[in-house]
Amino acid sequence: MPEYQYDLTPASVAGKKVTFVKGPGQVQLQNPKLPTEFNEVAMKLFPVLKLLGLMNDGRGSQYNDQEFRLGTPQVSENEVVVPMGLTYRGARAADINRSEAANMELQHLGVSELHDRWGYFSRAIGVAITPITADGVVPLNVRNAKLYNGWVNGVAKATEYTGEEPSVKLFESQALAELYRENGKVTLEGTPRFVGIASSAVRGDADAVWVVHIKEDSSFFKSGEYLKTRTDPDVPPELLYVKGVGERDELLLEQKLQGREFPGIMYSTRLGLEFLTETDLQNRR
Repeated sequence: MPEYQYDLTPASVAGKKVTFVKGPGQVQLQNPKLPTEFNEVAMKLFPVLKLLGLMNDGRGSQYNDQEFRLGTPQVSENEVVVPMGLTYRGARAADINRSEAANMELQHLGVSELHDRWGYFSRAIGVAITPITADGVVPLNVRNAKLYNGWVNGVAKATEYTGEEPSVKLFESQALAELYRENGKVTLEGTPRFVGIASSAVRGDADAVWVVHIKEDSSFFKSGEYLKTRTDPDVPPELLYVKGVGERDELLLEQKLQGREFPGIMYSTRLGLEFLTETDLQNRR
């Protein structure tokens, strides 16, 4: 089984109205009577989890473990509706730390008992955004973490639920905030384009993905200028630079870039790169 999957492809959202709406939470295998309805998770389940010390909600703590959860997108001729439930960091961690065999068994159980492959999963959804510089270069980084160490990665983060209802605008704003945190004070050229949703085919964690042109060229990054206004200390300062369709295709197909080989490409980074056309990657100077 491939490591990644696309829950929404660029073709499935092109020219359509995309809406994020309230959706269900996961069914708890050990206690299926726990709330799954959006408002009940927020108002009843989350306070109990906080009281038990299983999560933080950003009040009285610098950490907010409340996240959105991806439901099953509904695609029609003119519209795409994506249900977004609620989950929390600990539930996402449980899916990530579970073995592949156990996760596959849980998927099968979801199909047989709930008619939903992902019914027992947190399906925590983050946001990701792929910037393209004025000279047609995509800056990426290399993960330095226990999970997916050494994989090619782009700008991405977990979502945060702070009481607002899910919307495309809310998710886009969180993606842009992370763009500025990781890449410094870049200037957008045009509006971000929503291109789809990518996820792990094994664990279910996902990202909603945008691409956007920026006015800075690649020298802004190569010179280290971006580090002066970057506020995310956790992202490795080493960047990769994908220039042109040829380098992009070599990375996607062979996991190689400029003679360097990588163990993998993060699913949302892959989707963002795949969406880009030759025109996107042209020098706009």
